[in-house]
Amino acid sequence: MPQNKLCNPMHRTADRRDNLIIWLLMSIVFTALVINQSLRQGQLALPPTYDDIVYFTDALTRLNILYDHGAKALAENFIESPPHAPLATLVPLIGFSIFGVHNWAPPIVNGIFVLFLLVLVDSLAQGVSRAGKILIGMIALSWPVTGQLVIECRPDLAWGLITATFTILSLREQSRVTRSKKSSLIIGLLIGLSLLAKPSIFPITLIAALASLFVAFLFDIRRQDFKLSRRSALASNIRCLVVALTIAMPYYVAAHKQVYAYIYEVVFSSNASMWDPNAELTLFDHLSYYLTSASGQIAMGKWIYAWFLFVVVCTAALLSKKDWKRLTSSLPLWLGFFILYLLVTAPKLKMNFFGASLYFYILCTFVILVAEVSRALRSSRYGSNFSYAFIIVIFLFGVGQFQWPWYHISKQTGVLSSEVQYRRSAIESLYNDILENQKENRIRNEKPISVFFTTSNKFFNSFTLKFQFAKDNVLNNTRDLYLSDNLPLFVQSINSSDYVVAFNASNTDTFPWLPSSKIQGQVLSLLRSDPSLQLIRTYADPYGDNQAYLFGRVHSGSK
Repeated sequence: MPQNKLCNPMHRTADRRDNLIIWLLMSIVFTALVINQSLRQGQLALPPTYDDIVYFTDALTRLNILYDHGAKALAENFIESPPHAPLATLVPLIGFSIFGVHNWAPPIVNGIFVLFLLVLVDSLAQGVSRAGKILIGMIALSWPVTGQLVIECRPDLAWGLITATFTILSLREQSRVTRSKKSSLIIGLLIGLSLLAKPSIFPITLIAALASLFVAFLFDIRRQDFKLSRRSALASNIRCLVVALTIAMPYYVAAHKQVYAYIYEVVFSSNASMWDPNAELTLFDHLSYYLTSASGQIAMGKWIYAWFLFVVVCTAALLSKKDWKRLTSSLPLWLGFFILYLLVTAPKLKMNFFGASLYFYILCTFVILVAEVSRALRSSRYGSNFSYAFIIVIFLFGVGQFQWPWYHISKQTGVLSSEVQYRRSAIESLYNDILENQKENRIRNEKPISVFFTTSNKFFNSFTLKFQFAKDNVLNNTRDLYLSDNLPLFVQSINSSDYVVAFNASNTDTFPWLPSSKIQGQVLSLLRSDPSLQLIRTYADPYGDNQAYLFGRVHSGSK
């Protein structure tokens, strides 16, 4: 009698391998589609700017160290100057080293996270046929946040995916007693990677990890013999945390001062209110911000309403059947939702990407619900055909709700538009003008070119210019004082710079909440009246009243 395929380890290994190939192909195709669309009329049609440009510049600077001085020097640089977010620096570092310095190179590497998500879907949709899993995988790809996962190179979305994954895997395990060391290793690895993905919110990551492990522990000791379960569950939790700390601690030992300084600046300093553009939200807006309000809609669209509907219907069905066992077994997952919801909602500071862990957790629980309903329908008198029909209906809903990840949702302009062309060329023009001025005045680039920005701007800022310098490996000291309105300090920085980039006071591309933006008129007057400086060029935005100015030192013989 032939051996049952499901019980044959060789068949299971072959199935996992085949599924992995399918997920790999799907992730490659999806990533390519999203990148090509974005190059045509999305974020990649424009020059990289905040926050991606910060990590692009950091990665390219370190890549130049690798090219010029070797791997040892790069390792020493990571230790001496730890990156703000190691994972967010590693992605463009890999992308630029393999594909060259293009703004589409890091998003290609982000395809790894899409593959990670699809493998997670495979794990969560247990008991569903391969065809059903493929459809559910496509459903996951149709969520707006998945497309954003490809394009956005800031650390938030990768952090959110990894955090949601270790939370749901911790709580979905049937028991800590039966958990293998391999499972503990995987969860510990994910916690460690999450701590490295976005160190600036490590307290949230740690609380999510400890809370999810504790909730699972409580449910385990309720189900089994208390003494045995307590000892085994604690051992499993300790293994997870030891693995996580082993991975993350070296970074935090090296970078603890800068992590503390960043958290203090954003949360506790006198500038803390500056980082919160949503300070005037009502209580309802705070509670719904990452669900049905603007941020939740950007990340999940109408899927959040479908998720609410599924939760209500499935819960009502279990209550009507008085299936207390399944209700109790699903409770840890919903506690996991409340853990992540409270962690991102409780802080006063609200920003779109901060809810990433909640978005992906909702997506994962939606996958679980679809798989549960599909299995229930297949085992009913309607059979597998009705089960497939159900998944196809959800898939068609996803097709209808699919959104490309726009840079500005209200401005769906093509790459050939004049405004996009101007945005793409402006910073390159600034960079070329500086180099041309160096050449005209016969200044050798033996020492770093010193450039000072009087404030920060969406496309004219210290990071976008640093990125241009780094492309050609030109030594530079490009900086700004965007967090200051101390005029004497500005004068000091101007006097020590070769070039100064300033803006008109009514410039709408500058950030009005920055202290430096409030004194741009005074700074510009100082620059114009300084006899040691000359205006090299004015960059006038033809699509608004925005002007940027490049000033340079007057050299002997200059006209």
